[in-house]
Amino acid sequence: MNRLFTSRRQRTDASASGQPELRRAAAVASPAGRLAMRLRRAVPPLLVLGAGILFQGCAKPYGAALRQYNEAPVCCASLAELPVEPLHLGDTKSFNLGGNSPAYRFTTGKSYFRAFSLPQGPYPYKVTARSFLIGDDLKTAYIFFPKLMTLDENRRVIRTTGPETFTLQQAGYIETMEQTAGLLHKLEGELIFPDGSKGERYLVVMTTDDLLMGMTAISAAGEVPLLTPGYAITVSGKRSEAHVPHAPAGRVSISLAPLAAETPVAGTANATGGRAEKDAPPRPEIVTARLANGKIVGALELGKTDIDSARQIFEKAGAMLGEERQNAASITVGTAVLAPKRLFAPPGSLQQLYFDDNGALVLFVDGAPANFPPTGKEFLQRFSGARESGRTLGSYEVQVPLDPCVTLVAVFRTVSDTLESAGYGYGCRVK
Repeated sequence: MNRLFTSRRQRTDASASGQPELRRAAAVASPAGRLAMRLRRAVPPLLVLGAGILFQGCAKPYGAALRQYNEAPVCCASLAELPVEPLHLGDTKSFNLGGNSPAYRFTTGKSYFRAFSLPQGPYPYKVTARSFLIGDDLKTAYIFFPKLMTLDENRRVIRTTGPETFTLQQAGYIETMEQTAGLLHKLEGELIFPDGSKGERYLVVMTTDDLLMGMTAISAAGEVPLLTPGYAITVSGKRSEAHVPHAPAGRVSISLAPLAAETPVAGTANATGGRAEKDAPPRPEIVTARLANGKIVGALELGKTDIDSARQIFEKAGAMLGEERQNAASITVGTAVLAPKRLFAPPGSLQQLYFDDNGALVLFVDGAPANFPPTGKEFLQRFSGARESGRTLGSYEVQVPLDPCVTLVAVFRTVSDTLESAGYGYGCRVK
């Protein structure tokens, strides 16, 4: 559920524009965050719960992207003139590098880029960069291979990353739907900023001539189509390995997170299935709202806290609840089917709050849950009442009742079996 609870660009596939059924399917399939949800009449049964991912428009073919890059003018005469935007603790920024991006001729070659000003503490923190595979199949796919560069206050280079910083990884189903609605692969790397990093004031995301000459080998073994309502991507099974060219354009995500220990979201159950641990709140309906930098906003109560109260709690802590969004999905929690139409994704937070028609909080989702077993296997061992409740190509969902009204929901990646997100649903009737 990530993180990235920002809305995505609406997919405007010409084939869907003339078919009402596909338009309705695309509207219903509005996955976001990383917590699986059940959508009305949707197949497969487990999709995504969150802040409404909107499918992006069709990406340019590799040849067209390369031609556009070759024709792109250089924006600036020196590094001092590069346009920058702020990057704060807890931020995740996803963007396309391409025809609408500025280009600059670095010492390593011309490149599209994005530049950010870095926070001057608190340290330590890390910046994670992800670049996603673009294309409908491996034969025609391409990827932007990033290079990260930091600058001092006078825009002099402090350090840069090498190719070894980035590794090819399997992208999660939810993550892929958020970013490209495409193939399940990404390049990922990070930079750590320890104490003493105050001289590094800016971060530049770019690529180089040498990287553009390379390719990334991707195994096609086990690749299967990524299916979503109204949209399907096919992957050829004839080749055991594909060599994907590095492109000057692509889809990139940058996140900045503190390295300090995270604050627990809410009470968790132990292996008996329903009792809270001694170091956790004894009432599972109490959840803790916090910002991505670890700052606690306050306690919220499922089934009771209303929108006005939640807004006051956030404002009292110097934060914001944010703008109201519309949720069109129903969610099965235990034996109850929730249909919360009112959604809030507080700025600077990796959490989402869902309220019913009466304005009561009935679903609380965290895209960076803490104090839970890191794998699905350990989760099932710890929570005796846990049961798998749904599965997609890239993730599966587990639910465990904490009391007659509250159900804990967790989502794990299928390939790595690692925890992606967790949430608490309130299944009793709100008075």
